[in-house]
Amino acid sequence: MHICVVSRERVFARMLKLELEDLGHIVAVVGGEGRLPAAELYIIDRDGFPSLTPDGAILPYGYTVNEAEGGLHRPFLLAALAARLRAPAAERGIRLTANGARLNGLPLSLTERERALLSCLVEAGGKPLSRRELLSAVWGEGEAEEGIVTVYLHYLRKKLERGGKKMLYAVRGRGYALRVEEEE
Repeated sequence: MHICVVSRERVFARMLKLELEDLGHIVAVVGGEGRLPAAELYIIDRDGFPSLTPDGAILPYGYTVNEAEGGLHRPFLLAALAARLRAPAAERGIRLTANGARLNGLPLSLTERERALLSCLVEAGGKPLSRRELLSAVWGEGEAEEGIVTVYLHYLRKKLERGGKKMLYAVRGRGYALRVEEEE
């Protein structure tokens, strides 16, 4: 897994990097300056970066350190972090939740429209859905133009495929399909 550790505390970040690399992960460390590299998981020390995100938007998914909701609080055991990184088979793939979704066990921050669009694609079970079908299901008849579907599919693709694995496919002449490959 590609992981980005964001912390101004160099000793903490270096220790975390070494431990995660020992577990077989590819780790980048950022001190908060510049853009964040693409990663499947961001571990952010929230003490110094209360609103930091990879691309200026809501953090797509990832565990954070010192975050009140669902994060790990320092000091924490590396075994606790390692356990969170090893999502059980039941948590692999995409799972819709009441107010968002989870991708391979990690929270995925979605708008209401993105979640509705993802829900349609998940329910289709890999079968392609046309723009018109997606427009009707998510926006309703006559409320928007078909082009909006393309825009939201782009937003969704950026969030789903941040780790580099292709998930949303354009099927020529038929529409769009979601296909999630199982991780080994």
